[in-house]
Amino acid sequence: MLLATLLYGGIPYASAQESYTASLEETGDNIQNAEDYLKSKSQSLEKYLHRSARIQKRLLKKMKVTESGMAAKLMKTDSVLYLEYAKHPMAYDSLAALSPDSTHYNKGSPKSDPKHLIANEPQRRIGTAIMLKAMPGDRFDISADGFYQGEYRGGETVKANSLVESLLSTMMGGQVYSGVPISELPKNAQTIQQTLGNPAFAGQLTNLLNNTDDPTKPKAHLNYLFFNSKFELVNEISGAIQIPMDGDWIPLEANSLIFSLDEPGYVFVYIDNQSIGTDAWFDNVHIEHYTSSVLEENHYYPFGLTLTGEAGGNTTAQPYRYNGKELEKSFGLEMYDYGSRMQDPQLGRWFGIDPLAGKMPSWSPYSYAFNNPVRFIDIDGLIPYPITIRSFAPFSEFGFGYHGDGRGYSTSSTATARVHQRINFDTDKRSLSTKAWSSPTWRVSSSNNKSTATPSVKFDEPFTISNNGDAKTFKFGSHVAAGNPKTPEALTPNIDVFSDFSITENKKGGTLNVSGKLTGDNFPSTEAFITDPSGQNLFIGVGQIGADVGKNSGPFTELPGENKDRAITSFNFTISTDKKGNFTGVQVGKTNYSIQDWNKQFQNTQPQKQQ
Repeated sequence: MLLATLLYGGIPYASAQESYTASLEETGDNIQNAEDYLKSKSQSLEKYLHRSARIQKRLLKKMKVTESGMAAKLMKTDSVLYLEYAKHPMAYDSLAALSPDSTHYNKGSPKSDPKHLIANEPQRRIGTAIMLKAMPGDRFDISADGFYQGEYRGGETVKANSLVESLLSTMMGGQVYSGVPISELPKNAQTIQQTLGNPAFAGQLTNLLNNTDDPTKPKAHLNYLFFNSKFELVNEISGAIQIPMDGDWIPLEANSLIFSLDEPGYVFVYIDNQSIGTDAWFDNVHIEHYTSSVLEENHYYPFGLTLTGEAGGNTTAQPYRYNGKELEKSFGLEMYDYGSRMQDPQLGRWFGIDPLAGKMPSWSPYSYAFNNPVRFIDIDGLIPYPITIRSFAPFSEFGFGYHGDGRGYSTSSTATARVHQRINFDTDKRSLSTKAWSSPTWRVSSSNNKSTATPSVKFDEPFTISNNGDAKTFKFGSHVAAGNPKTPEALTPNIDVFSDFSITENKKGGTLNVSGKLTGDNFPSTEAFITDPSGQNLFIGVGQIGADVGKNSGPFTELPGENKDRAITSFNFTISTDKKGNFTGVQVGKTNYSIQDWNKQFQNTQPQKQQ
């Protein structure tokens, strides 16, 4: 765990430029000062003792100050991982250098040297600021105490561009009020400039605060901004905690902030005051950084060759990589072991003949995933028929202000949807896998503030296989659910879709019969299709929204409950296939369709029934 504590005078150094020796006597004095401070807040004895113990632990065990005072190591003791912030011990203690402003207010418990922020002074509108590197899965807890004096009546605020200029100046350690450099290393300085210097950042920051601010309170905040590796603001996990009501000192807290991206990035934490004419005070800015237990992060070319220089930090080398297969390095092989044969990621070819090559005479017996590893995962070298199920909003806007997908029925792989599910079905495998994801969601009035749902998906029916002569029948069922990430679940419940499939393959006859049903929530619209080895998509079925369902009221009237017994669509048809397993036509009863004509009838169907 990486702990960072900012006290009004709790660390025995005042600036990154000073040079001194930290002694045990000085540390003892600091602990006493911290205890006196906590008593002055009239906290309960239990809370006081707990917090006092934490402060002692941080001062004595977590901080190591060198003789020159120019470096600090903050160690994670329960693993081999650690972070080092060289030549920047004041990143967590800039309050120690503040001028005392306690005489400028007459409310709240007296404090020594709190951070006094004044919006109309460029050098004093940004207070303590720090940048940390974030790895996938890292967790952050941040807190501070906040207070403002007098009755807030609105008024002028600092413009976004001016605020960003002050933030950039503070982070770079310019001649500003209590400005502290994140580092004097050129690379880190460049990172700060690239991140905060993005022309779109000022507007993004304004939208973020407008979506969370209470207009009856000053625009003074404890801010936490997350950025991806491309220095782009990640709105979904960034935020700001506004200063509380006029009165006593009140804590501001944001706990369990998870860096949920799948790539390294950065987090900026700072305090600010944007309300001109209203002064604000902050104290005890505190950050806890818990590093994730990522074993290894790798990025690959399509056929499995590792991209050099893309591995993430906080990692320990693991033998199992691309597709979960072991990378065999003995004797310089550098090939993946798939059990019965090896795959060369440099050539994108198997090092042995496909055991089912006779079923696909037009394909090389050494080809991997039909030469299309972006679409297919050829774990065993067999014939895949992935099934896609999607729930999408055909409206441009719905649910009282949320954007829709604005489209009709489609089999395009790039079409957006509120929830996507893919079932990796293969007629020559005895197991199934599935995954689900969602397209981003945002309010029409705030298109820069996007969030992405994390669906749940599982197989809720057992996977069974039965044989009858030349035919083999597969039965399985699944349940996928996803909600609006911008609203509480109680307000707009999950979209639930259940599938029940029975698929019979007759390789000798060249047919694939698909039957079953979809049930659950038929708001918004539902579509399902199956894909052959060539990438050709074929509709399984679609579900239409009821004619009497409103686009704004639908999320509230149609989604409560899982509704497993509510019909969406049912299907029973037979697909003809060629020797490669590719689709050539569809038959329903005695009627035959070409693939194009079959899909066209669904594409021409309205996503909502007409009155």
